[in-house]
Amino acid sequence: MIPLNCPKCNAPFQEDDYNQDLGVAKCSFCEAWIKLDELQQEADPLRQMPVDTIPVPDHITIHQNSHELKIVVKSPIQLGKSLGSVIRLSFTIGPIIFLSIMVFFILSSPLPNVAVIFPVIIGLMIIFSTRKVGSVMQSVSEDRVITVEKHGSLYCQKPILGGEAKSIPSRDIKQLYCTQTFQSSSPALKTNQRHLMNTIFDVNVLDFDNNSSVVLAGISSKSDAILIERQIEEFLGIAHEPVPGEID
Repeated sequence: MIPLNCPKCNAPFQEDDYNQDLGVAKCSFCEAWIKLDELQQEADPLRQMPVDTIPVPDHITIHQNSHELKIVVKSPIQLGKSLGSVIRLSFTIGPIIFLSIMVFFILSSPLPNVAVIFPVIIGLMIIFSTRKVGSVMQSVSEDRVITVEKHGSLYCQKPILGGEAKSIPSRDIKQLYCTQTFQSSSPALKTNQRHLMNTIFDVNVLDFDNNSSVVLAGISSKSDAILIERQIEEFLGIAHEPVPGEID
């Protein structure tokens, strides 16, 4: 399979970049010429290995018994509960102090008292926004957990903005598969400069109605994504079958 990103600059190939007749591709971003033969990739060897022989990195923990599988992916940002609480508290107290000062100055000025309404509204909006930012920062620092019950449900990662994790009945799962997406660290302009692209991977589930759901998103390593996919497939006794759009 031809990869979707240029091996020189890691930018995604466009459909017009390929010239099958000449057997080459020209990257639209760095303008490098690549032979299509050099882009051919074999299936990842992790798909051929027995699951119990696949190395598990330090930042992934797997707990399994006869009826439940739990996979924990540690966050690269470890704030700790105490520091996280301090951050959330500061995001709340800061706007309140600002609001109090604004109200004091308005009440001490010759302006009519009704003028207090405007800073109060703005202050409440700031408090709401900063609390959301604090919650996101705390969520990003938390470990991501996937729980799979053999005779129950698969529980996906919790949403970043809070809420309950999506659950999918295990009996409804047809297939698991991995996909990749690209995050640009610079504007997507056609220049001769290196176009930096970050590749991230998602583990997805496909049910028997052909509906897809993301189990775990934002994985930085392809091997980690395949490891998680295969662990779940092995636990549920699902034989892997290719899914359109998945990575090898």
